[in-house]
Amino acid sequence: MQRQFCLKDTYYEYKHRFETYGISGLEDRPRKTAKMPNEAKKETAEKILEFAGRYPSYGASRIACELGNIVCGATVHNILKKHGLSKKFDWLKKVYWKEGVIWSPGYFVSTIGINEKEIISYVRWRQSQDLGQAKLEF
Repeated sequence: MQRQFCLKDTYYEYKHRFETYGISGLEDRPRKTAKMPNEAKKETAEKILEFAGRYPSYGASRIACELGNIVCGATVHNILKKHGLSKKFDWLKKVYWKEGVIWSPGYFVSTIGINEKEIISYVRWRQSQDLGQAKLEF
């Protein structure tokens, strides 16, 4: 028989469960649902969603202000995001390239093992690649 190790707290938890409930106490139990004590009330969330439906161009901070600051803008944003209505950073969808990155092909960053010679070599190569991009036709 192979010996297994576990934390002392875990051992005593399982020991207590076994002594109290027998072998059935050792079975996996469903996880408890998370309790969010600061979560906005359902009525508040409904007000926010109804208001956002009437004024779709308003951002989270404006909605919070218009509703009398019953919750902060971040809470409004989280409620909108939870219901798929958040417009924060929507402009990024226009900036992303097809690969799902924002950076241009000429973007170069490394912090390990790169010296000045390698950086100069990269900059020269990048310039040679970019020469054709700056031509304007009238």
